[in-house]
Amino acid sequence: MFKQVFVISLFVTAASAYFLYPATGQASARLLQQHKFPAKTELGPFDLDGANYMSMEGNQMMVHQTGLYYVYGQVHYIHLTSKRLYNRCQLQINNTPFRFLQKGMDGRADIGNVYSGGMVPLKAGDKIRLVTQTEVHINMNPRVTFFGAFRVGFGCHECGHNLGPLNRDESEDYKQS
Repeated sequence: MFKQVFVISLFVTAASAYFLYPATGQASARLLQQHKFPAKTELGPFDLDGANYMSMEGNQMMVHQTGLYYVYGQVHYIHLTSKRLYNRCQLQINNTPFRFLQKGMDGRADIGNVYSGGMVPLKAGDKIRLVTQTEVHINMNPRVTFFGAFRVGFGCHECGHNLGPLNRDESEDYKQS
């Protein structure tokens, strides 16, 4: 019961965020094939889908409006040997780790999606990217490897801190647009 209420609540929040707070964007992988990336490499190339108040700089997504965001990422790992114990990428904000996308090996072939996301206050100019932590083989199909963000609340322009969801009439963001 709790899981159902939580999932419904998350869906309603996401839908409300999309219609009330229009800053959204998703960067989807551009290659339609698997690709091997060395450790400490920025993943790419990515195309920005459905962006509103976001842009791409290289393989990084730049935020243009301050606010509280749900930031997420998914990577589809393909690894056919049992030498490595895990595959790991990081979802980073301004080159600082935000979430890990890790999949264990258990001595077997490791193929599959790893998704992670969470809420974080972001300022205009912040950048989001995916970076490898180990050498990885990734399916760079846009349907399975992507990252993105959507705003769920307005931010305070004076102090740069987030105030959470507000009535649009009270927000400086809304009055300026």
